Amino acid sequence: MKRTATAIVALVSLACVATAQGWGVRYANGPDPAVSRWPSWPHPAGCHGVSFDPVPVFGGPTEAEKGMGGAELALRRYIDEGLYPQTPTRFWRLVSSTGSEAFFASGLLEQGLFWLAFHLVDGQWRLAGNLDECRARTVREGSVALRWDLVPEQGLTADAKRVRVKLTGSEGCDGGRSLNAVADPEFRRFGRRLVLTVWVDPLPPGVYTCEKRREPPLAVRLPGRLGQRQLWDGSVYPPRREY
Repeated sequence: MKRTATAIVALVSLACVATAQGWGVRYANGPDPAVSRWPSWPHPAGCHGVSFDPVPVFGGPTEAEKGMGGAELALRRYIDEGLYPQTPTRFWRLVSSTGSEAFFASGLLEQGLFWLAFHLVDGQWRLAGNLDECRARTVREGSVALRWDLVPEQGLTADAKRVRVKLTGSEGCDGGRSLNAVADPEFRRFGRRLVLTVWVDPLPPGVYTCEKRREPPLAVRLPGRLGQRQLWDGSVYPPRREY
């Protein structure tokens, strides 16, 4: 809970700084800028176990709090209560919904999102949990992509055919398995942007120990010479520039 509260404060601080310096709106009003930069993303994104297509969801309107559906009215009531001053009062999106669940987000994809969930209980839409935060992660068939960081000082040039990366962001306990051994790198080209997404298949159901394994950087073969292309980490949407 302390970690989440700290992250939310950080999000608010970023938003306030952006407003004060005139960088743009405090929260995304209408289509998120990331969608215009990455309009053909091939994978779903995920927040707190909820998967969605980020392009149509974040390329649309941000007025869910004005809707007349049961979940939207519950969102409006929660906002009007003003329990937490950091809760955005405008520019909410309906990210995903079923007959009994609805998930809303407000914020900028690149900075991070505020997240609210509502469940239908005994005929009434009610808040599920508390205001949370999220950075949209890339998912594939239920598997969350691993974050990677480029190993510094490896002397990359236009002739480079390999890069060395450090894998991080494995979720949950995995018994100390070798991520390098099971990593499945995937490259996608977007003009001069070369996006590397690293996948690891989820473990079978069971109980695993939480061991930290020290591994050397993973050497990944590029699809040809690096040339003038940029390297991006595809574990999040929008991708994160690495080189």
